[in-house]
Amino acid sequence: MTSSSTGDPSMTTPDDESMPDRSAADTLSTIVDDVAAERHGQRIRAVGLALFTAFVIAGLTGWLGIRTGHARADEPGGLAIEVEYPQVARPGLNTVLSIAIHDPDGFAAPIDVSLPTSYVRAYDQNASHPEAAESTVDDERSHWTFDPPTGDTLTVWFDHRLAPGVQWRHDGDVTVTVASRTVRASFTTWVLP
Repeated sequence: MTSSSTGDPSMTTPDDESMPDRSAADTLSTIVDDVAAERHGQRIRAVGLALFTAFVIAGLTGWLGIRTGHARADEPGGLAIEVEYPQVARPGLNTVLSIAIHDPDGFAAPIDVSLPTSYVRAYDQNASHPEAAESTVDDERSHWTFDPPTGDTLTVWFDHRLAPGVQWRHDGDVTVTVASRTVRASFTTWVLP
């Protein structure tokens, strides 16, 4: 230790060589920690901004909007169905479920169209076109029976509105039975919040 210029031994300062300067090392450590924390924060913000941008682009290009899907099935005897269904929808919006039933030999018997009751319950049904001659519902299936049309094709439209509060995945299928012949097409509707 060296004494101060006043010569007072009680006013001494540590000699630079006998004690290392801790304040510079502490300051450097704090700066390094601050830089690392700032870089981490920048990375988090960049990832968040990228996710937000992807979400906005998906919304602007229609990926988060309503989309229509198609399902088709036929049986060896020629009975075929093509279903147009809501593949992606939102609660409270109108959707159309269209079923085109084709038999090259024409229809000689009533046509039974059925869907799972669990799928039908996701909708507030507004109407079916044409109107069914008969309809029944049980725990498993909802059935609509249509009189045979003239010609070889019957197209049935169900005009529905998704019930509020319905969300996520809903598996469905359309089963058509004419006399003893049956054909079935399966599909999935995703309901986004």
